[in-house]
Amino acid sequence: MGGRLIDAVLELAHRHGLERVTVHSSDRAVPAYSRHGFDASPRLLQADLTP
Repeated sequence: MGGRLIDAVLELAHRHGLERVTVHSSDRAVPAYSRHGFDASPRLLQADLTP
């Protein structure tokens, strides 16, 4: 079911002419996204704001 959701979101993004889709994934979900063409990006950065 998760794969169909990913496909639907990617199709919608494609129809709207988006250049990319970015997700924040749990480690467990990374393989599912990888199977649908997602790659890790060294350009995405984050700051931990928790005390």
